[in-house]
Amino acid sequence: MDALADEDFNAAITGELRRRQIVRLITVQEARLRSVPDAKVLEWAAEQGFVVLSHDWKTMRPAAWQRVADGLPMPGLVIVTWGTDPGVAIDHLEVLFGAGDAKDFENMVHRIP
Repeated sequence: MDALADEDFNAAITGELRRRQIVRLITVQEARLRSVPDAKVLEWAAEQGFVVLSHDWKTMRPAAWQRVADGLPMPGLVIVTWGTDPGVAIDHLEVLFGAGDAKDFENMVHRIP
């Protein structure tokens, strides 16, 4: 499965996801999407088939649901709540990503914890 880590996503989490090879992960910066509005990040992710990882509950979640309401592809969004212990987040993500494939995330928003 492929995942795109949002601009401010915790580097300790992305590093450990890469180390454990839980997902094929790139960051917004690596995708050259730095400072791009959330709607455009989700659009790129949909075009490329990447589930989005973010901490941004207030703006990323509404942008994701807007894509669904508009009938646009939404490959999935996983919000890791700010302040979640990185080890706890990684354990949750490992279970979440291990439990299914990319199709299971389409048009869904998951929140950890």
